Amino acid sequence: MTIGLIFTLVAVVYMLGLAAIYLFAARKKNWIMTTVRIGVTIVSAVASIPLTKVLAKLAAGFVYDFILPRLGTKAESFLDAVPVGAESVRVIIAVVAAPILYLAVFLLVRGLLSIGAWIVEKCVPILKKRSP
Repeated sequence: MTIGLIFTLVAVVYMLGLAAIYLFAARKKNWIMTTVRIGVTIVSAVASIPLTKVLAKLAAGFVYDFILPRLGTKAESFLDAVPVGAESVRVIIAVVAAPILYLAVFLLVRGLLSIGAWIVEKCVPILKKRSP
């Protein structure tokens, strides 16, 4: 199994767990808001993927530029001599940073969307009512 597949499986299990918790909580709360919360989690997970890709590339370039002068002239000349040396180091850095960045982006996007959903829930009168 690759690291990406393992991370994807963990993310899917996490989302299914949240969906189960939200559905169980729907018995006491409004089912419309429960559906909105599940939707927020799914949208956050999907929207975090392209954002993480961009951030991982930026982080890889930044880390590579930060580390390269500290490696010494021999390592720098070796990476320059190998046709894909610098690019492969950047890819390795991006692969290592991507899961951490995905989690951070997912939690940030989910938090922002949850705040928006909470504001809508408090402002729309029909959503304030609880189910019997």
